[in-house]
Amino acid sequence: MKIIPRILAHTAIILALVLITLLVFDYLNPSMEFINNTMSKVAIGILCVIGFINAGFVLTAIRRR
Repeated sequence: MKIIPRILAHTAIILALVLITLLVFDYLNPSMEFINNTMSKVAIGILCVIGFINAGFVLTAIRRR
């Protein structure tokens, strides 16, 4: 069961890096609207869900110590 928090943490890091890249691209070329499309909105939603789940695992681990 220790593999799930590791996978969630790595997935959150990857999605955060993708969103940072999209923000930079959107700043450099606003006419492409990288942040104003469905793919980026889905990525933001998934990142939020993974963040909440990962926070739950971290808080549970802290309480067990």
